[in-house]
Amino acid sequence: YDALAEYVKREHKAVALSVEPEVLHGELSSGWVQAKNTILAPATIQLDLQKTEKELLDDMAKKTRQYIRKSSADGVQIRKVRHSDDFNDCLEIYKQTAKRAGFNVHSDQYYRDVKQLMGDHSPIFAAFVDDKPVAFLWLAISAHIAYELYGGMNDEGQSRRANYALKWHAIKTMRDWGLEVYDFGGLLDESAGVSTFKKGWSFEETTLPGTWDKPLSPLYSMWTKALPRAKAIAQKLRRR
Repeated sequence: YDALAEYVKREHKAVALSVEPEVLHGELSSGWVQAKNTILAPATIQLDLQKTEKELLDDMAKKTRQYIRKSSADGVQIRKVRHSDDFNDCLEIYKQTAKRAGFNVHSDQYYRDVKQLMGDHSPIFAAFVDDKPVAFLWLAISAHIAYELYGGMNDEGQSRRANYALKWHAIKTMRDWGLEVYDFGGLLDESAGVSTFKKGWSFEETTLPGTWDKPLSPLYSMWTKALPRAKAIAQKLRRR
């Protein structure tokens, strides 16, 4: 992390570097501070992919196992997203999900850039009905861990509970690829039901260290105060 901090300071004149370590274990040297502006929720669900499929199923809530079987048998086909038309359909599903759940999204180009830059380290899986995506799950892979980036489903996907078959397929695929941990991308204190859905896959929660900053400029103090205001303004502009 220190080498990365030196790089962004030298090459990009960065004010600070923010990181969210999977575990601390003394990795951060002096000079790092707990960030006031967090990025991801430190509480999450992490599955141990070194367990057998039976053990992973046993760790789930009974209703989760039932919905996996139901959606898998309800005309839902799961496969990796490879074509641009399917990717564009997934972006539309994400916008519908964002509107329904009340969160903001970036421009389409932002997600296209993520897909291009991360390449094979960022697979996208989708649930298809009549050859059209009804739900998708977008992952990021780093070393031994698979991490959920984005996901959503439309009305058809909701009615078929396609997200259950989809997530189980992604989990099994990551296990087959040799990954050791599957991270659900954080738990939020919200009423939309997303965290409740995630908790059905494991009763054991993990709390990570959260967001840490390495100040790299005298402007750091000003930056920590200005960032929340900038985010709030950007969110208002996106809603227009």
